[in-house]
Amino acid sequence: MEKAVYKATRKDIVHPKQKHVDTLLQMTLSGASMEELFMLIQDRFSEANWVISFKALILTHILMHEGNGPMIYDYLIHHPNSLDMTRFRDRYGTKGVSEFEQSKNVRTYASYLNDKVLAYKAIRIDHVTQKNPAGSQIYLKAPTDIKFMLLEVSTVQKQLHSVLKNRFDSETLDNETTFSAFRYCLRDMLKLFQVMNLGVMKMLKVYFEMREEDMRRALDLYKRFVKLTDRTDEYLKIARQFEGIFGFSIPNLTHAPLSLSKALEDFLNMPEAERRATVDEMKSVAKKPESPSSAPKTSASQSSRQQQQQQGRPQQESGFVRRTGTGGRAKPDYGLKLKPEFMGLSGSESSPPATRAQKP
Repeated sequence: MEKAVYKATRKDIVHPKQKHVDTLLQMTLSGASMEELFMLIQDRFSEANWVISFKALILTHILMHEGNGPMIYDYLIHHPNSLDMTRFRDRYGTKGVSEFEQSKNVRTYASYLNDKVLAYKAIRIDHVTQKNPAGSQIYLKAPTDIKFMLLEVSTVQKQLHSVLKNRFDSETLDNETTFSAFRYCLRDMLKLFQVMNLGVMKMLKVYFEMREEDMRRALDLYKRFVKLTDRTDEYLKIARQFEGIFGFSIPNLTHAPLSLSKALEDFLNMPEAERRATVDEMKSVAKKPESPSSAPKTSASQSSRQQQQQQGRPQQESGFVRRTGTGGRAKPDYGLKLKPEFMGLSGSESSPPATRAQKP
């Protein structure tokens, strides 16, 4: 283990060598001592060289994701100072690279990894590595524990806020070590944003049925979501400059509506009786089918042509637009008639959220 840690974190400015990383991954999966592993990693931090420290952090990040994550998280939860780099200063500056900027990058990256540990401690879920994790309220079709769902969204937002602080200047991205850290941060950021967006959509769907204290917290989380979306857009603009090196295209963001803050706040500030009346109205309108008389009239020839053109498309019967749901079943579209600001919140599960895409 000592040899693998040392060779994976040598001061050549490259990504940790894969064969040494693989050795350590296998050791963690085989139940190796976490105490011994992190004592060796901390010894590398003590070298006070930004390259060695950066590579030790990258190694830790990889082990969290691809090794025995729960065992690593549990060790770091009980030893919170293991990744403490708040006082790190590079004493052996590398020619052509700003040692001040790289020292700041090391501290920021270490802070993000610590925040990942705190997030795991809070909810026992790593949203970056786990797909449909057990215990998550975000991935349920209908949340059953509102308070835990809000905690989960808040925890993901804190991680996203932390990873977005890793804004590497172009002058420090001239080497493979720093670029590797940037790549791992970008990967985490994209996944965390996806989970946050899903959580916010679930939160909005049950917002009108929450208790007032939960509604107030949900509103704060929504406002934070809007700010984090803007920051994520800015981060992706920087990342798109390096698409050729990444080897993949940076996606445009698709997300929940960003303009609902006032509508949600107005609803929260209503008297309780008025809130209940508004919710009842929304539910009654959602259940009310569209009137057959509202369908536009067409001539016989137009109707014939439309029937020929629309074969294989959704059919209209008795004033309902039939859409294919899961399992091929036809599903009526009732068409809500609510205030515009509420329209995006009370639709069916299949209704797509509003989107905003940023061009490269």
